[in-house]
Amino acid sequence: MVKFVSWSDEPIPLLKRALGFRTISVTVKTQTEDFGMDALRNFIMDTREEEILKPTYSYNAPEYILYDDIEQEESLLIRMIFAFSNVPYETRTVEENGTDFYGFPFASTPVLELNGLRLSSVNTICRHLAWRYDLSGRTSAEDAIVDVVTDAVNDAKKRLERWLKIAEYREWDDYEMEGLEEKTHRLFISFIGPAFEEILRRNGGNWVVGDEATWADLALASFINPIIFHRPNFFDRLPLLYNHCRRVADMECLAGMLYNIRERSFKKDDSCSLPPSQCALLPGVPRRKTHNPISLF
Repeated sequence: MVKFVSWSDEPIPLLKRALGFRTISVTVKTQTEDFGMDALRNFIMDTREEEILKPTYSYNAPEYILYDDIEQEESLLIRMIFAFSNVPYETRTVEENGTDFYGFPFASTPVLELNGLRLSSVNTICRHLAWRYDLSGRTSAEDAIVDVVTDAVNDAKKRLERWLKIAEYREWDDYEMEGLEEKTHRLFISFIGPAFEEILRRNGGNWVVGDEATWADLALASFINPIIFHRPNFFDRLPLLYNHCRRVADMECLAGMLYNIRERSFKKDDSCSLPPSQCALLPGVPRRKTHNPISLF
């Protein structure tokens, strides 16, 4: 008969290193007593059939099904996390006018199904997988920085969405492209690029936070990678951001998911910097009082 159970969500170092995901340690103290046939018969009679037959899902190895459209653009980051964590999953293509589409949460894709539970929203899915497979921050503060950076990546994507589609698929007219190119170049080299460069610099240059990759690093690389491929000149003064993306793209587990990035040299002490008022809003520095607070992007 179980008397005491204590739970801990702290990762066990040896298991975490060996298995590649967070674990739960359980301490159980037991006290035995005579459990005769009468007690067993009463237990069965008092327990409903659905409780006895209720399935028990595995904490360590759920079965994943990823639903997305045929292009699979929106689910890139999700697939990168699966590949990085070496986790198997099944992919199913869904058409927007199909019957399955309207059965999903908010009638949108991608959707991740795990053991019957369906999750929508790329960030929600990625955050859950990151927690499960140890790609979150190591502390609550680091995890907050991960959220700040991934939200900033989403904001930057929205700012450059039209230009990215044109650069990737060549669907433009010369007049539209000329205006977008100038606007995108100015926005990227004056703020978006230097902001991410500064975040990397404050953490030593290798990763967004801590001394290991998090899902924020995968999110940042998935955003920066096509920009480097189509406009490498945007990164002439962003060496940390350029090399961070190359570091992620060169990972063997992510082969075929990102463009290959060639190695290049940069001039020393020739990098972009942000005005102090904007630097104050980046992770790692206490926010100063300002009369005109602005968002990161």
